[in-house]
Amino acid sequence: MDLMLLFAEGMDLNRNLDRYAAKDQSKLDLFIGTTDWRDLLTERRPTIALREFYKERMRKYLGYEAFSSYDRPVRNSKHAELYKLIFASKIQARQRPLGQGQQGRPRRPDQLDRLDG
Repeated sequence: MDLMLLFAEGMDLNRNLDRYAAKDQSKLDLFIGTTDWRDLLTERRPTIALREFYKERMRKYLGYEAFSSYDRPVRNSKHAELYKLIFASKIQARQRPLGQGQQGRPRRPDQLDRLDG
């Protein structure tokens, strides 16, 4: 099964990370599934470290094996980043690289919503 996840890095985490860290049981604790993310607050770029931490938890606990090498940023009309789209698959990359159709041809961005490959 493939998954496309909206990771609200720009429109939420950049604004509210300190607020989430100040609460004992925050929305971010529930989303991530643990409070271990708080250890990442000392990283130079904590939101990026948090996104990678979340992807690692998807690998470990949900069985997602393949991730796109590039988390796609989505921007507003003023070019400010709102969020990242994370593409994940339970199919190993050597079987069918993420973002490619069944015949191995790369998908165009306008084909990403198609499920038939």
